[in-house]
Amino acid sequence: AGAEIILPANNEELETAIFNEWMLELSFENWHEWFAMIRFAGYTEKPDFTRLLALNKTLREALEKEYEKSETQGDNYYQRIIDRRIDAIPSSEISSNLECKQNPGY
Repeated sequence: AGAEIILPANNEELETAIFNEWMLELSFENWHEWFAMIRFAGYTEKPDFTRLLALNKTLREALEKEYEKSETQGDNYYQRIIDRRIDAIPSSEISSNLECKQNPGY
């Protein structure tokens, strides 16, 4: 209520606006930002968590501390963030969407 109406100039601005709204709506649910972020970051080997790290200061600082120790420790910490995605995708979704693949590690 009373929020400023923003008209995005391009798809990237629209995605950012949607993502930010999700963050507000789900602010008290555990790891909500990860579930929203994975939708935007994609299911690649190393998803782009730029938006997540921009909004989650605690997670960003923890990742930065691990990278300060060593690149390997930072990469391992980033991998732990990525690995939170190991949830089953319903078989009905996989059957109806040929682009959909079961999450690795499930």
